[in-house]
Amino acid sequence: MFDYETLRFIWWLLIGVILVVFMISDGFDMGIGCLLPLVARDDDERRIVINSVGAHWEGNQVWLILAGGHYLLPGPECMQRRFPAFMWR
Repeated sequence: MFDYETLRFIWWLLIGVILVVFMISDGFDMGIGCLLPLVARDDDERRIVINSVGAHWEGNQVWLILAGGHYLLPGPECMQRRFPAFMWR
C-alpha cells in the first residue's frame, strides 16, 4: 500500500498539524491572559474576559496529549529510543 518513507512522512506531518493546531488554539488563551491587565479594569470585566475562553480552555490541552501519544505510538522501537531520555540519571 504505502512504503515506509511515505508512512513516516504522513506520520510526522500528522504530528506537525496537531502541534500547529495546539499552538494556534493555546495562543488564543495566552493572548487573553496577556491582555487581561490592559483590557479588564475591574473584577466583573476580568470575569467576562476569562469566561470567553472558558468553554474551550481544557480542550486545547487535548491537542498536546494527542501529539504526545502520536509521538510514542509508532511502535516499541520508538518507545525504547525515547523513554530513556526522560529518565533521571
